[in-house]
Amino acid sequence: MKRKRLLAAGLSLAMVAAVTVAGTLAYFTDSTDAKTNTFTVGHVDIDVVDDTNKMGDTITIDGKEHRVVHGTTPTEPTDPNADSTLVYEHVLPGDVVDKTVGVTLKVGSMDAWVAVKVAVDVTLPNGSALVADDVANEILGLIDLGEEPAWDKVQILDADKQPVPGTAIFYYKTSVSAVDTNGEPADVTKTLFTQLELPGATWGNAYADLGFDIAVEAAAVQADNVTLDDFKAMTWDSLEEYSLPEIQE
Repeated sequence: MKRKRLLAAGLSLAMVAAVTVAGTLAYFTDSTDAKTNTFTVGHVDIDVVDDTNKMGDTITIDGKEHRVVHGTTPTEPTDPNADSTLVYEHVLPGDVVDKTVGVTLKVGSMDAWVAVKVAVDVTLPNGSALVADDVANEILGLIDLGEEPAWDKVQILDADKQPVPGTAIFYYKTSVSAVDTNGEPADVTKTLFTQLELPGATWGNAYADLGFDIAVEAAAVQADNVTLDDFKAMTWDSLEEYSLPEIQE
């Protein structure tokens, strides 16, 4: 009996040894040189367009000649923080204001959605019976987008969800690419309006000595991975300014 037990033990050891030998066999392996992937983040760069002197001194509308008022740049800007200031003096009812507003997507920019914010601030003469907010809305309404507008007008709401008088954001309906018609890199401008035709007979003596400012700002956001509705849902204050780095010569 003792001999049988030893044989059993020997067989058991032999099996363990066989398994151990099988476990030391190597896997098939190989290796390659390291590959480096380089990622360059794009950017969006814009300028607001706010120009004058694009028109002649008169313009004919519906067969009637209207005077054109051009803006001038004062030697001492009223707002030192503004990039530029245009002043229109001695404006009369029925005049056409020579003012071109839009946004330029700069060469080198990624495709982008663009928008222009227009804000009208009215200063009423002493003792005026006019309502400043109503006049601001009236002036904002002079922006003619045409029958098939390329821009969407969106009213700005305050904290109480009420419309901010005289203020709106105009969103260009399609994304903009910084290339010309030949597909070459170029600055591309989208114009919101080129003139404002002031009311005639409806602006009587009550509008004498009226003053108003029209402030324009532009904003843009990348078009890839962002929809126009996404852009509209962003608050204007959340859109930060991007400055191109200085090039060291």
